[in-house]
Amino acid sequence: MDELLSVDRLRRITDESERIWRRRIARGELPIVRLGSNVRIRRQDFELWLKNQTQPASVREVAVA
Repeated sequence: MDELLSVDRLRRITDESERIWRRRIARGELPIVRLGSNVRIRRQDFELWLKNQTQPASVREVAVA
């Protein structure tokens, strides 16, 4: 069975706010699993979404960091 991640777990993994994650979910950026009133994201769906967010850093971005 796939591991299911809560919004709180996603927030802790990415160090982003719950609000950001709830907006992403509302926009349909990731498929969800509903368990009653609880929303979960399959780990494999999260990892695919994260892979698709990955971009090579430009020279400017690296210099600023």
